[in-house]
Amino acid sequence: MVQIHHSSSSRGNLFTAAENEDEDPMSYTVPDRDFHDFDKDRTEESFQSGQVWASYGDKDGMPHSYVLIKKRLSLSPFKLGINFLHGARTRIEFRSFDWVSSDLRKTCGDFRIGMYETCSALNAFSHQITWDKGPRGIISIYPRKGDIWAVYQNWSSDWNGNTPDNVMQLYDLVEVLDDYDAEHGISVAALIKVAGFRTVFRRCPDGYAIKRIMKEEMLRFSHQVPFYRMTEEEAPDVPMGCYEIDPAALSKELLEEITEAVEEGNEIPGEEAI
Repeated sequence: MVQIHHSSSSRGNLFTAAENEDEDPMSYTVPDRDFHDFDKDRTEESFQSGQVWASYGDKDGMPHSYVLIKKRLSLSPFKLGINFLHGARTRIEFRSFDWVSSDLRKTCGDFRIGMYETCSALNAFSHQITWDKGPRGIISIYPRKGDIWAVYQNWSSDWNGNTPDNVMQLYDLVEVLDDYDAEHGISVAALIKVAGFRTVFRRCPDGYAIKRIMKEEMLRFSHQVPFYRMTEEEAPDVPMGCYEIDPAALSKELLEEITEAVEEGNEIPGEEAI
């Protein structure tokens, strides 16, 4: 049975177990969001059989991993029966077979159902994922129109198991503009941070920030992030068309940089292209 013990203000993952954050290097306290309470979207009652959920990974704590909910075994105490999902090893899907062979985390494409476990760690889960059923038990997960994803800033098809973490673990945020098509790829728009807020982003006004990611580059997508579409009523200085991003799906380095600026009384940096 997988079990981790953390407060609700921390994020954990399904692959580590510790009594407190000091003992677990892969857990830390997530800074507060600006407006929306994302924890309300992942309560014990949220889990049902047949759902796929993203869970926090074992490298940088981002929601890179997927599990299929086999059954909710009990509510109190909370306990789930789950199956891990693993990237299908195919030479033709995205033409990046070496990526999967090197055990780098694959978060879009085809997945196979793996081993069964039980889990009682609610805070190991980030958000529910939309998926399609493929042939021979395949589960297909692709970015969809309206999603927000983190993409690898320095991505290269040459990455392998020896690529340093400090090269890989730098991210940009993008809004997905259409559904994936194997021939034409997928279009995304860059998001930039709104000045004066910790977790609020908006689409970059520069038209050149819209990019098409082709089939051969689909592994550039790192992880989907939960978001809240703001209504302009949350605060008088929030521009139209903004999104609040779940801070638990933003990189620790980015959050630490902003937190330190606030704590030290410094001015929060202005809007910068990610």
